[in-house]
Amino acid sequence: MDLEKCKALVQVIDTKSLSKAAKKLGYTPSGLSRMISSLEKEMGFILLRRNHDGMFPTNECLHLLSGIRELLYQDQLLEQKVSDINELYVGEIEIGVSHRYYYDTFALAMKNFSKVYPDVDLKIRHGYSSYLVQELKQHRLDLCIVSKRELGDFQWIPITKDEMLAWIPKNHKLASEDKISVKEFEKENVIFTYPGEDTDNQRVFQKYKIYPHRQFSTLEPYASFAMVKQGLGISMDNRLSAWGMEEGILYKSLDPQEYIEIGIALQSNPSPAVQEFMKYLLPLLKK
Repeated sequence: MDLEKCKALVQVIDTKSLSKAAKKLGYTPSGLSRMISSLEKEMGFILLRRNHDGMFPTNECLHLLSGIRELLYQDQLLEQKVSDINELYVGEIEIGVSHRYYYDTFALAMKNFSKVYPDVDLKIRHGYSSYLVQELKQHRLDLCIVSKRELGDFQWIPITKDEMLAWIPKNHKLASEDKISVKEFEKENVIFTYPGEDTDNQRVFQKYKIYPHRQFSTLEPYASFAMVKQGLGISMDNRLSAWGMEEGILYKSLDPQEYIEIGIALQSNPSPAVQEFMKYLLPLLKK
């Protein structure tokens, strides 16, 4: 199987666009289209379908996609091992960050690493923990700092424990309480970050069989902070997610108190570049 054709297929699926994938890989759209057609002939079935939202994998393609991603990951791993033998690190490292508190730490590690290994491209992106872990399992990420999840064979390096907190407007009737009962989330208007997803606060609600009254929702923690500040409702998140947003609302312990474990999740067999990057990152996280 031609790895370049597989790479082209995955890029089209990830970007949902033939032209965007072609630009990223350095091909013309027509050239990339011919590669996909050639791969479809080899496979014996159609791999992509188009609708008004872009390009998407067919059901047949979806059955193969995880295997193709694994094949490309192993190919990149082999290239980096060859480079390692030649004492030259190349390629790229994809990093996921769930807790914004750690952006400065990662940025400093990236800065120090890039001085020594300028040929390694470093990419960083944000998302909630369960989403980033799934990206890791699909080999779209090399490592991520997240709340602990079910990882299977992947590595887990614990960093710290962090408390889950209720976010309360300053003039709210619960403002004088030392702790906020989890049952209050069934009575009050609740602001959800990443509604319907497997987040830390959703796990707390499931643990205590709480069915919150959802009034507002967002995909951005700062937006939740702003809505709480304006008195639209209460919210829940971990303490580190409130970093940089200390003014304007109150943060209260839950009753019962709840904690999450935060750490680094990474591939069980990380590339040489990732192994080297971890030497720059871990000492900073342990300070």
